[in-house]
Amino acid sequence: MNMTSYASAMSLRAKLVTLNAAVVAALLLLAMLAWRSSSQQDEAQARQVRLAEALHLNKQADMVHDALRADVLASLLVGQVPQLAQDDVLRHVAEDARELEDALERLATFDELPAALVERVHRNRLAARSYGQAALDLTHRAVEQREVALASLPAFDQQFRHLVDELQQQGEQIGVALREAQALAAQEATLARQSLVWTCLVTIAVASAIVALITLAIRRRLGELCSVAQAIADGDLTRRASTGRHDELGALGAAVDRMASSLNAMIDDMRREARLAAFGQRLSDALDMADREHQVCAVASRAMTEVSAAHPMELLISDSSRTQMARAAEHPDVGAPGCGVHSPYDCVAVRRGSAVTFDSSTDLHACEHLRGRACETRSAVCVPVSFMGRSMGVLHAAAGPGLPFSADQVQQVTMLGSQLGMRIGTVRAFEKTQLQAATDPLTGLPNRRSTEQRLRELASSGKAYAVVMCDLDHFKLLNDRHGHATGDAALRVFADVLRSTLGQADLAGRWGGEEFTLLLAYANAAAAVEVVETLREQLARALRAGQVPAYTASFGIADASMSHLPEDLVHLADMALYQAKAAGRDRSCVAEPALLSALGTARRRPRPEADAAAPDAVAVEGW
Repeated sequence: MNMTSYASAMSLRAKLVTLNAAVVAALLLLAMLAWRSSSQQDEAQARQVRLAEALHLNKQADMVHDALRADVLASLLVGQVPQLAQDDVLRHVAEDARELEDALERLATFDELPAALVERVHRNRLAARSYGQAALDLTHRAVEQREVALASLPAFDQQFRHLVDELQQQGEQIGVALREAQALAAQEATLARQSLVWTCLVTIAVASAIVALITLAIRRRLGELCSVAQAIADGDLTRRASTGRHDELGALGAAVDRMASSLNAMIDDMRREARLAAFGQRLSDALDMADREHQVCAVASRAMTEVSAAHPMELLISDSSRTQMARAAEHPDVGAPGCGVHSPYDCVAVRRGSAVTFDSSTDLHACEHLRGRACETRSAVCVPVSFMGRSMGVLHAAAGPGLPFSADQVQQVTMLGSQLGMRIGTVRAFEKTQLQAATDPLTGLPNRRSTEQRLRELASSGKAYAVVMCDLDHFKLLNDRHGHATGDAALRVFADVLRSTLGQADLAGRWGGEEFTLLLAYANAAAAVEVVETLREQLARALRAGQVPAYTASFGIADASMSHLPEDLVHLADMALYQAKAAGRDRSCVAEPALLSALGTARRRPRPEADAAAPDAVAVEGW
């Protein structure tokens, strides 16, 4: 691992600690070098001082040596010179001898002296001791035996000269040692300065290299973090900055990663919500185009495939009595899960009024209708289908083991159930309103507006059709004798006969009062006569039950071959009905096309009663 890689692998705290350690180490090294240089210089100066002191002691010994000889010579003049006292001379000689020996003894203790010089000092010290002792002896003899002393003086002078030479050579050697010490001190001072300079340069270079490496590693790491942050800012939320480090930069990278993860989760939530909203909008648009309940169920089947291609689903809707539920839609690919709920309130989701999710059919709190199926461990989502607080059914989705519902799928199923409930309720309410608007409330037959609409449709189709106008005979008399409740019952019986007799493509509507209009598709006048005869027979058979008093009806017939205008056919059939009434009632008459010329001046003229003598002969609706 190179230094750059090693510096990059270090934590920020380790980098800063290393940087501080490098600075401290450099300062310590410089301090140690300065201390060593100072110590060496102090030692050199101390050695110089000691050598200078040794040289001074040597000179002092030389001077004492000379003084000692002078004292010995002075002792020879005792008694001849009045100022010289014998005791003083003896004391001076003893003191000088002792001082000479002491100086050389002190000089022998100097460790700074070379070994050869120390050996010379020791020899000179012994010679000085002998010289001092000779001086004392000569002084005593000079006091007592001056002639003997004078005879011993040459030998003493020889010792003196020998010691002079030794001290001179010793002083020269000390001087040489002193100069060498001075030169060595100067050389060491120069070396110390050079070492200090080189050490400073090397320390600065090493510290600069360490700082550069650490700075480069920090900048590289910060550059990586900056690159990751820029990529995240540009929308690449998959980039990550954390490398498992536990330093400050690692914490910063982890914070950047958490920010990216939070942004990614937030964007995923927004995308999920957008997908859910888009699904809801598409579902809403599809349901808005479904005007009939079967169309709504078809949309539900298609929506199930968008929710999931692998989960069976079914829509159970109750009938108008809200006591029984039947399957209205199922998944077109994987079919229905087969929920065993038969009525709305058998379903726990309907009872609770909210979506219910079961993780497994084996759970204690699982719905009982989930148990006993082919796959025991089955999860399910049940969403009540309701409108304005009234439950109409349930949307049931199930999942086998290993294929659970995702949170998005649960939301989609919930949304599907909610919107299906609103749309089915709206369609049913609209159909009920349309039915009420298009249906006669008493008989349940289409009212006059619906009949006219169907008549226009038949006329615009260009196909054959017939128009039959029928009227109950003596209906006002029936009301007067038996009451309006009986009259209403008679109208309902006649409406039931019409519904049970006419074909699926035909229409029977209440035109007004006791008058009805029949629209027979794909029929001409002859076929209409056959239908009317069947109606008369069925009416007679129905009245034999005795629920209402017996009555009859009259019919007027016209077909599309007589006119292409539907209003002309209505008037022709009305005129034929007039003829049937005039001919004695309880019969049918086919209109004559020639009567069209009279329609402009005589439309809906009063119908005179044909049998004025009959006690029950009354005009009906002004006829």
